[in-house]
Amino acid sequence: MEGRSKKKGKESSASGQRRVGLLYDRRMCKHYTPNEPKHVENPNRIRSIWNRLEASNVPQRCVLLEAKKAEDRHVRLVHSRHHVNMIKNISARGFKSRRSQITSELNSVYFNEGSSAAAFLAAGSTVEVVEKVASGELDSAVAIVRPPGHHAEHNEAMRFCLFNNAAVAARYLLDKRPDLDVKKILIVDWDVHHGNGTQKTFRNDSRVFFFSVHRRYLIDHDNKVYVSTRSISSIEQISFDSFSPFRSQIFFRGISCYCMCNHASPTRS
Repeated sequence: MEGRSKKKGKESSASGQRRVGLLYDRRMCKHYTPNEPKHVENPNRIRSIWNRLEASNVPQRCVLLEAKKAEDRHVRLVHSRHHVNMIKNISARGFKSRRSQITSELNSVYFNEGSSAAAFLAAGSTVEVVEKVASGELDSAVAIVRPPGHHAEHNEAMRFCLFNNAAVAARYLLDKRPDLDVKKILIVDWDVHHGNGTQKTFRNDSRVFFFSVHRRYLIDHDNKVYVSTRSISSIEQISFDSFSPFRSQIFFRGISCYCMCNHASPTRS
């Protein structure tokens, strides 16, 4: 984040030790697929992280933060009212008979009785940690949250993602907390898949630089997507179709980094 912190944590300035925040809430483990207990996106994703941190006594050296549910108005900075309302109600008893139909219309998404609460906790907790850091109360912070978010688009849950947590947090700082003086935000997305939802959210917003590290996917003449494992060693900046004026691509063996920069000038190196 680029900007000027308004204050610094008293303990940090007095002792010289960095204050690192850590947030985890077991309620986010209540979101799981009712039909596939061994589904790749399951509660053990965050449970195992927390257990490993506890085994290493990491929480004892951090400032433990409480999870908070996101407010509708903050989630709507990224998502449509329809989408927010759908996620808000999807776990209600009245939606139980409709969940399967809604799921069948989406790409790799599941819902259960704990999905709504987990989604709002994931987005709200991400907002909580970035706000603590931007205000200077903490030097850095980590939010261990799920469901994940980088595939979720304006009006659609997608590929395990219900709300775009990082995008909601970034928009919250930029649009709702001008007092924190955050001018620019870098989002680094390290995943096997491209963060399409985050990229589309900020395609016309020069305040956010999106850097996605993922496997290199190629599209053939029939518009079918497949993974390339070729080794390509080059760095270039080329036109970027409808998403933004330019993109940077840094190719490694089996992965590629896409850097979204709306205000860049075209260069090649």
